[in-house]
Amino acid sequence: MKTPEPFRGIGQKREVFIVEDEGVTALHFVQTVETLGYAVSGVAHSGEEALQMIEQHPPDIVLMDVSLQGEMSGTQTGEILRRRMKLPVVFVTAYDNPATLEEVRMAGGDALLTKPLKVKELEIALRSVLEFRDRNASLNVD
Repeated sequence: MKTPEPFRGIGQKREVFIVEDEGVTALHFVQTVETLGYAVSGVAHSGEEALQMIEQHPPDIVLMDVSLQGEMSGTQTGEILRRRMKLPVVFVTAYDNPATLEEVRMAGGDALLTKPLKVKELEIALRSVLEFRDRNASLNVD
């Protein structure tokens, strides 16, 4: 089976939207995602901002911090994106504990990575989640 590349077609990169409330960490995520060959379609620092921006220009996949400042947590935001727009969400957290794992599971997260991000783990997560999404789309499965 063909592994999905960071490209949709000739010159068209797949788009990753990043939701991270810490500026330095968000910049690191942007640089890492771009290094892997993906395009960053936007960066939001809160769940509310993410929903507004993503509704205007939906990405292929979302990289979402579990803990965000503002009214909505990352898991609440991710759950809304999955329900409304059927977008895949890779969650990121600094807290690798059973409560966080359960929160992500209940939100329907496609993957969970821990900070600091390891480039290879992010690459594998993005590829596998997109491959699963592509396979289901070709079979017309939700």
